[in-house]
Amino acid sequence: MLQKVQAIFRDILGDDTLVIGPEFSMHKNPEWDSVAMVQVALALESAYGIQFTIEELTAIRSVADILNVLKNHGC
Repeated sequence: MLQKVQAIFRDILGDDTLVIGPEFSMHKNPEWDSVAMVQVALALESAYGIQFTIEELTAIRSVADILNVLKNHGC
């Protein structure tokens, strides 16, 4: 799952060498801004065939949060 999320981040942030882990966060990576978050969310929804709730989206601050939400959706 992490590899697929990493591929999405690489595409959206335009960095083919980007390596992410659960600790990768919005706070530590300013390129992951609100616009990138919308793009990440849409790409994740498309890739996994799910739809995030507003509550889930507003709670995401790190890749660990994304992985937890995906697991909650049965991905």
